[in-house]
Amino acid sequence: MNQFTAIALVAFLIAFGIENVVVAVFVRQFRARHPGQWTQAFGSTGTRAATGVFAVARYVREYGFLEQGDKSVIRFCRSRRPGILTAYRATVLMGLALLFCILLKGW
Repeated sequence: MNQFTAIALVAFLIAFGIENVVVAVFVRQFRARHPGQWTQAFGSTGTRAATGVFAVARYVREYGFLEQGDKSVIRFCRSRRPGILTAYRATVLMGLALLFCILLKGW
């Protein structure tokens, strides 16, 4: 593995890890603090697919929490929205950088 690809891989893995931690904390806190709204937003099962990184990022990106109408839910989600979206976008950018390095420099 060449040096550029190794750096891009490490950067991607770090961004991916941070993103998963940020989303896991959001999911855990949202489920604990607002169980009714949690069920309404992600269903009663709360399966991994429903609470995956993409689903949570889409929920906060598209302001799905505004449909809840509860001011505490809106305040909670708005306060965590920048962190979730930043982590999600950083992971996407690092993934693209990794693919770019692989295509240009090889593995």
